[in-house]
Amino acid sequence: FILVATYPSYLNVWSETPATMWSLVKDEFSALVTLMSHPHNRRKVLSSSIFQASHKTLKDYIQPIMVILGGEMLKQWRVSGENRVRTLTKVVIGCTYALFYLVSCA
Repeated sequence: FILVATYPSYLNVWSETPATMWSLVKDEFSALVTLMSHPHNRRKVLSSSIFQASHKTLKDYIQPIMVILGGEMLKQWRVSGENRVRTLTKVVIGCTYALFYLVSCA
């Protein structure tokens, strides 16, 4: 209720002419140029981009390795074939998320 009651009336404006794709691209590009023109903002954007790129790359590289290692761990623990798939899935997901959490905290 509070959110609706405090909604500003100047946001109720409706544009009769729909925006074209080109105008949207031009607006986004000008906003990006404005953002990148300030060194403080540029540093934040580049730092975040580098982190996301490295995190996604590591995730795609480590995931198959974790599946293989998880299967090997279950063989050493002598988990029966019937429960192996269920247990393998749990171990792999848990190890992968723990590893990603530790990497993202560093």
